Amino acid sequence: MPDTLLPHRLKRPTVEEAVFEVRFTPYSDSVVGLLPGILFTHLARQYTRHITLPLASLPPALKAEQPELRYVQQIRLLSEGVFSLFVGDRVAGASTVAPYPGWEEFHPRIHEFLNVLKGSHLIKFVERASFKYVNILPLPPGQQLRALDTSVTVGGEPAPADGFRLRTERNDPTYKRIVEIATNATVAQANGSESQGLLVSLDAIRLLPEGAGSDELTSELANAVHEEAKKLFFRVITTETRDALGPEYEAR
Repeated sequence: MPDTLLPHRLKRPTVEEAVFEVRFTPYSDSVVGLLPGILFTHLARQYTRHITLPLASLPPALKAEQPELRYVQQIRLLSEGVFSLFVGDRVAGASTVAPYPGWEEFHPRIHEFLNVLKGSHLIKFVERASFKYVNILPLPPGQQLRALDTSVTVGGEPAPADGFRLRTERNDPTYKRIVEIATNATVAQANGSESQGLLVSLDAIRLLPEGAGSDELTSELANAVHEEAKKLFFRVITTETRDALGPEYEAR
């Protein structure tokens, strides 16, 4: 999409989930045991209960063999609404699900979470911060790929829409940008309902300099990764798709 001005919001939002995540090197292996209690102590009004996630029971030996497992979510703190926090051995973050409340409401939740995370004194180095949008565009089968500003050919012919899956990365020294697309996708919502249509997932990952400390965890960083993920979305879809979603712009 060639337009440089990004919408402030959409009248017909497509976000099923939005996730702000921080990956880090801790001072010790006690993050999962300590951080949820610290978050509860400071944010008890916002988050009233917690659940232990299935991957929390992974044995340490398996995590040692597969280092990526150190970043899986193990504990989730839940609010009465759409917001939650999560914690793992070397990961923590904030998320929200549909109906998406918008960045104006989500950003303050991230800000307060970062303040507690920095004050916990559990983080030695910050490795990266990221923002991920998972969208479902409610389009009927056969019309979904037309919503995208992309063209894929297989054997000299347009890729068939049925069962279409695409994952691509565009990286530079500062960001890793991941786009995932799937037609005829279904996403289950917390209330038991389902959203169906074209899946468009955007993940903007900010790679921090080696040795970066917890003072890097600022609202400005959260704003930056959010804006990068937002740009990705509006680059992937066509102008016609954007206009059909009812874009609203901030007054200049």
